[in-house]
Amino acid sequence: MGLISRTLSVKFGKMTNHNSTASPLGLLPIFKPRGMTSKDVSRLLWRWGLRAKMGHVGTLDPGADGVLPVLLGKATSLQDYLLEAPKAYSFTVIFGYETDSLDADGLVVRHAPFAQITREHLLQAVAACGGEQLQVPPAYSAVKFRGQPLYKLARQGKASAALCRDLSRTVQIYSLELEEFTLGRARFSLRCSKGTYVRVIARELAAYVGSCATVVELRRTCSSGISLSQCFALSCIEAALQSGSFDAERFIHPIEKLSLGLITLQAADHRASQRLLGGQELSYCHENFVGIDGKNSDNNCQALPAANETILLLRESGTALGLGVVLRRHADGCTVRMKRSLGYEQQ
Repeated sequence: MGLISRTLSVKFGKMTNHNSTASPLGLLPIFKPRGMTSKDVSRLLWRWGLRAKMGHVGTLDPGADGVLPVLLGKATSLQDYLLEAPKAYSFTVIFGYETDSLDADGLVVRHAPFAQITREHLLQAVAACGGEQLQVPPAYSAVKFRGQPLYKLARQGKASAALCRDLSRTVQIYSLELEEFTLGRARFSLRCSKGTYVRVIARELAAYVGSCATVVELRRTCSSGISLSQCFALSCIEAALQSGSFDAERFIHPIEKLSLGLITLQAADHRASQRLLGGQELSYCHENFVGIDGKNSDNNCQALPAANETILLLRESGTALGLGVVLRRHADGCTVRMKRSLGYEQQ
């Protein structure tokens, strides 16, 4: 039975499973195929026996494929930090027509000439689309207005152009490159900030060269610091779970290895770890923490964030302990406390 057929059987039928994984924790990098929603992936993992709270970092449209980071257990509370990491995409457009959804799943709403487009003209368009910009989300998007996703309003004919403009957001285009070009068709690579709609970038590129376009292929190549080469096919995950050979060390990235963008402090010994778990405030000194440079230090707070900012706390073994906060900064150091446990209580 194919993957899409299996997905449908999960939705509408019952899939039995005899193996389960106890208390998984961390990030499971999945290659999401086309034809599935991000939630479909979570449902499949659960049906196959991955018993854990789950959350994905950023959704992927059913028509797109690529990197889908799935957070497991207490790691789900780190979603907001991982969302801040840049994302990368590869996308292909066909010039000359545009759909209402700006992708191949929509209805054609306009045509425009495209024979005049040259590689040089497209390179100029690419150069003009970089940097910070105010982006108007497409009507068929997950952006919410008064609790309703725009795509639901669009289906009801209520997602007007004015409403979309009101929901504009500032995004950052770090890099945009033209990879391939033939008459009427082009492939691009993009590195951007969270909240960027690739379909809108394609529309802007087409407008620059005097045409319109539709995204026909979209692949996310990097998200949350995870690249395509690090992702597992769903068939691989299924085989491991169904056979009882699912190895967390092989499949799951531990919290301490994730691209959270947080300053990290490591407890000096088991006693310090337990005091943090107990909610005690600890001063940053050699008795409590390993120095940022990997050596014990009585005073090495220069690289710490300001008071009230979040940090990642590690056990003496180097595994994740929890999220902490810098309570106070002072002349001879600082004071920290844990605010949320992330790791296993016993290791």
